[in-house]
Amino acid sequence: MLTPIRRFADFRGRSDRSEFWLFMLGVVIAEAILATIDQALGFGRLDRSWQTFNWGMAGMADWNGGFLSAIFWLAMLIPLLSVSVRRLHDANHSGAWLLLFFVPVIGWLVLLIFYTQASWPVVNRWGPPRTL
Repeated sequence: MLTPIRRFADFRGRSDRSEFWLFMLGVVIAEAILATIDQALGFGRLDRSWQTFNWGMAGMADWNGGFLSAIFWLAMLIPLLSVSVRRLHDANHSGAWLLLFFVPVIGWLVLLIFYTQASWPVVNRWGPPRTL
């Protein structure tokens, strides 16, 4: 689960499904804990009602996140990008496919399919498969 943090700026090579999904699970759990702490300390708001959403300046005027959550996401940005690119490499896709993130719904579904694909069983242009 911590391997992507140790390899935080390594966009070369491969990361198998277990490394990718365990890291994602760890990020979600840490975010939930930090969001709870944010709420307890009064840094964020629980109001997620669509009636109170105000697009405002740059669409974020009514962002309800907290300080700790924001710092965590900034700290995890590069490790999330690098493990995502390495996961695409492991499934024998170019890291450029990560740009599909900016295509709502369809792009996200394609990336989800790529992230769940089995590892390429032989050496590809990003290296050999991970051995246990």
